[in-house]
Amino acid sequence: MQTTEKTTKRPFHETIIDAIHSASSNDLRCLATLIKATKIPKNHDEIIAAWKQQREDVGWDNEELGVSADLLEQKQEAAEKENAKAKEKEQTEATSS
Repeated sequence: MQTTEKTTKRPFHETIIDAIHSASSNDLRCLATLIKATKIPKNHDEIIAAWKQQREDVGWDNEELGVSADLLEQKQEAAEKENAKAKEKEQTEATSS
């Protein structure tokens, strides 16, 4: 009988950093497609830093594939959503007081 170890699953925005750090040049192309197709709620700056470092490590001087721009856009959208949520909460609390 084979036993399997149960591992704790982590959110994509955490595991993608490890995946980027261990990626080959070909892997980075696949990860770029995946990152740009996925809604990432947090860790945008950490992902961008990992992306930049791995690009340098594999010798991609000019290839960005739009990953950083996409992540910065998602970061902005997340901040706007959080601000709207906070404003709505304030209004609800003010109304109920």
